[in-house]
Amino acid sequence: MYYEKPVAHIDIIAPNPAYEGQEVIFRGYGSDDGEILVYSWSSSLDGEIYSGEKSSITLSSLSVGTHYISFTVQDDSGFWSDDVEELLIVTARNSIPEVTIISPLNYSELSGEVYCSGRASDRDGEVERVEISFDRGVWLPVQGTAFWAYTWDSKTIENGPHIIGVRSYDGEDHSDERSITVTVNNEEDDDDDREWYEKPVYTGGISAVIIVVVIVVAILVVRKRNQYYYEDWNKEEYYEE
Repeated sequence: MYYEKPVAHIDIIAPNPAYEGQEVIFRGYGSDDGEILVYSWSSSLDGEIYSGEKSSITLSSLSVGTHYISFTVQDDSGFWSDDVEELLIVTARNSIPEVTIISPLNYSELSGEVYCSGRASDRDGEVERVEISFDRGVWLPVQGTAFWAYTWDSKTIENGPHIIGVRSYDGEDHSDERSITVTVNNEEDDDDDREWYEKPVYTGGISAVIIVVVIVVAILVVRKRNQYYYEDWNKEEYYEE
């Protein structure tokens, strides 16, 4: 009796490309005049990755690199198919960059222009930029990357506690945000260059004094007038008698 060896078919290898540690699905089948009993997968980098009764498997332990995946099947007569191959690329996952704040110190009290600085790094590449924000507001670019700096005018914000946050970016991912809390305490500056008599505090005081003087004068006039009326009335009574 003449037996034909089975034929292996790769149905899917996905995702492709895949990240290191990501689950990859391998699914295949065999064509035969009998029954397929064994499904076998192997990698040019990792060797045999599976041999058994399942036609579909999932793996997440593949090495980083370019894999030539081979698939073959065995039928119930013991014959193996020829190998079929497909290319699979496994890439390393991007390492998230890191960032730190050196200055100012957490919970410090600040005033005037504040020099903010720190460091940023990326284990598998370079940091493209570092950004800073105040009170969870918009992200602003700083100077430098590996060592970054930013000068902040704290007078542009109200006195009290505020949050300074920073993050770095490597072209693919942002770092986790790093933040500190500081207290701004700026003394109120008298930048009014008007003459002393033109300032509200003085003009208001002068106005108040004028009002008081007018009231006092009015009271004196009324009293004087009443005194004249009283004297005239006494004179009339005297002459009538």
